[in-house]
Amino acid sequence: MLEQAGVVIPHHGMRGVTRYEPAEWLSGHHHHFRCTECGRVEDVAVTPAEERRMAQLVGGMAGRAGFHVTGHTLEIEGRCERCM
Repeated sequence: MLEQAGVVIPHHGMRGVTRYEPAEWLSGHHHHFRCTECGRVEDVAVTPAEERRMAQLVGGMAGRAGFHVTGHTLEIEGRCERCM
């Protein structure tokens, strides 16, 4: 019901697990670090300049593919400090 109302959005993760978090209009635009060992997910803070560069990169890739971008998310995989 919350997903249909646009209040939460699903993030499909590893091992078929789906987690939900507040929609961007509630929590703001952000990206994630995800630990491939323990599954921990952390929000990534990016500067406005980094976000502009990311949007340019995404726009360039989409343009070459003939795709119109309406938004983007980035999930960076690796191992967290606890799992290293």
